[in-house]
Amino acid sequence: MDATQTTFLVLFFLAMFAFFVLLAIFVFVRVIRPWLRAFLHGTPVSMIQVLAMRLRGNSPWLLIDAYIAL
Repeated sequence: MDATQTTFLVLFFLAMFAFFVLLAIFVFVRVIRPWLRAFLHGTPVSMIQVLAMRLRGNSPWLLIDAYIAL
């Protein structure tokens, strides 16, 4: 392998790593954070339910706040 191929591979793997880090941050903000809030308040909401709320177009924050208030 010459220097150009090595540089390309390093940049490719760094780009892949950055993509997965950004994906993990996105998942954390969109799914895990609302679930963690519900879990810490003692409400039985699963991560699947939070994801389903998001897919239906409902605001998980609003629904979890209402569930906590109940």
